[in-house]
Amino acid sequence: MTAYEAFICDCDGVIVDSEVVAERALLAALSSFASRDDLAVILRESFGQSTAAVLERIEHRFGITLSESFRATLYNDTEALIAATSQPIAHVKEALEAIDLPMALVSNSQQASVLNSIRRAGLQHRFAGKIFTAEQVGAPKPAPDVYLRAVAAMNVPASRCLALEDSAAGVQSAVAAGVPVIGFVGASHIPPSHADHLLRLGAIAIVDRMPDLPPLVQSLTLRGAH
Repeated sequence: MTAYEAFICDCDGVIVDSEVVAERALLAALSSFASRDDLAVILRESFGQSTAAVLERIEHRFGITLSESFRATLYNDTEALIAATSQPIAHVKEALEAIDLPMALVSNSQQASVLNSIRRAGLQHRFAGKIFTAEQVGAPKPAPDVYLRAVAAMNVPASRCLALEDSAAGVQSAVAAGVPVIGFVGASHIPPSHADHLLRLGAIAIVDRMPDLPPLVQSLTLRGAH
């Protein structure tokens, strides 16, 4: 008997180093509404959340209303920038191929962006038919909906799935769905105190380099099997 029978992971900040790219696009687009320093604080506090949720926070914080056309242009420009410039997290392909578990992917990003990201990382085969996004379920992380959909599709109890997330919203989503989660803090946008924050939110372990992920998963699995 093994502790874990499926592996579920996030995309942005876990498979591709895209959060820093998205933040750059948002800063450029919103700098006419507020100072870049003030915007940067909100964006750092909001990473991992959907762009729509981030924009709602910005509207509330600065007392502004962003038009639907502005939002649509921003979404398209951000997705295009991520598609053109984001790079895979170092060694992510080798790490995920070394984990001998069925895999699913859950993300707050749009389906087209996720598909492009896993293509760039060479990981289409690991997630074929098992990609779940907030736009499919209607409620982005930190709501548990996207994890619940993935767990149901994997036909494995939530407690027998193991997740990998880089953001507070992602960890909260996994925990709320009953899925044990590892915090990943190896992307370029992660602040120094983030590991402790993810542990406080319920992450069961932290990893900061992809080559360390397969042995950690194996260790957790063996530990749970005894």
